[in-house]
Amino acid sequence: TMLGDIESDTSLSKVIANIGGIERIFLRFFEHYEATTPFTIHETGFNFNFTKKFCRFLRDRGVLERLSLEKKEKLAKFLISRAVYGFGVTYFYQKTGCRKSIHKYAKEGLACLLESCTKVEFDNIIRLVGGMDAALVMLNGKWKLSKSYARRMRAIEECHDTFPIEPQYIADMTIQRASNVNKGMGRGSRNRHLDSQRSAFETGQAFKSAAKDTAIKTRKVLRKAGCCVFTGLYVAALTLATLSLYAWVFAIPRSIWPYWGKTWDKQRIKGIFIILGVLILSTGLTLGVGAICWLLIFRLPG
Repeated sequence: TMLGDIESDTSLSKVIANIGGIERIFLRFFEHYEATTPFTIHETGFNFNFTKKFCRFLRDRGVLERLSLEKKEKLAKFLISRAVYGFGVTYFYQKTGCRKSIHKYAKEGLACLLESCTKVEFDNIIRLVGGMDAALVMLNGKWKLSKSYARRMRAIEECHDTFPIEPQYIADMTIQRASNVNKGMGRGSRNRHLDSQRSAFETGQAFKSAAKDTAIKTRKVLRKAGCCVFTGLYVAALTLATLSLYAWVFAIPRSIWPYWGKTWDKQRIKGIFIILGVLILSTGLTLGVGAICWLLIFRLPG
């Protein structure tokens, strides 16, 4: 909210640089998410801590666009590095190659970065991460479940092909998709609407557009809700199947990792309470599973 109150895009870039840079802010969001979702193996469901919105905010305000090529390449390396692997067992999955895709927030960061690049910068970063095929695997996963990122990559390439001699066109045009942009408009005029072009047809199109947006948002909410239900089911199944060992082996290390810190400070004290909460929850799950097993073995008539 405070960053959003800064009106000047140039001043915003300076403020972000002075408080540690994009990487540091991103890591704070990332660690918070990982520590507060300790039972999930894959990052499914809703994005409660606004990491994706933060990445899109940096893209839309031109913070990513104004980075030099060297800094963009450094940021790309950071987003695919082990620094933003998941915690606990998820880290092991990614490190050993069992999971090919990067973390969902790293995906969003990399996509927003690529959407803020000129063609030369885009090509350099794609080459840096191992080529387009490797980039798509990182974004879509080996099962190609995150199809939206493939569409965004295609939109970027279409945008570059449409405007080969205009280097500064990215963020907003890539979101809208190049096919929906008036190709005769320059950067300074693309957001201006001429009164002489307004008509009843445009009003009808606005209603259709609103209905389409509502349908897209509804579908997104239903999909995310379905992901949350799926997460709850596999967590319950794994907890019961392992007699609650899943919580102790997987969830607890994830909660300890980011909040313990290096020294005794406010972060560690806060982390202790979070860790205790996870321990209590895991203990409750263990006792609950034990009670179910005891009932099945000793109480139910055989």
